[in-house]
Amino acid sequence: MLIVDGFMASLYSKRKSMTPQNQNSMQYAVQIPKEATKVFLVMMYFGVLLFVFFGFFLIIGNETASVGHLIFASIISLIGAVIALWTKSWIIIVNGNQLEYQSIFHKKEVFTFEQIEKVEIDSKGAVGIYFNGKRIIVSILCENQDYLIQSLKEHEKWIENSELAK
Repeated sequence: MLIVDGFMASLYSKRKSMTPQNQNSMQYAVQIPKEATKVFLVMMYFGVLLFVFFGFFLIIGNETASVGHLIFASIISLIGAVIALWTKSWIIIVNGNQLEYQSIFHKKEVFTFEQIEKVEIDSKGAVGIYFNGKRIIVSILCENQDYLIQSLKEHEKWIENSELAK
């Protein structure tokens, strides 16, 4: 648990500072809302609490607690921690004509609007950006998705299947 907290703190300190005060339509960060990270951190802490609870009953010899309960609590905690780390590290930084994509499961990639091959918006409002044979999906819930759509329009990238982009 302390390792996850430490890693989260290092992500906060290493990330470029993109506060609402220094964002504009040419320089901004598209990221998953901070509330989503908090939800999965609560899930992780709940798993740790369950582990301690079941571990206590296992240690005192209660026959209703088993190792399976501890494994279940560990899995809940692990899922919460991994998704919290992913939500915190996923970001697209737009700086003029350049986009920088970072994620915990992918290496950092820098590309320009000209390298974008295709853009789609699905029926749920998520933006799919295709470049170099890869796809990035930006949910409608992401912060600054509206700036991203506006930038795509300004760089004359075709947005298919989109009544949202008009």
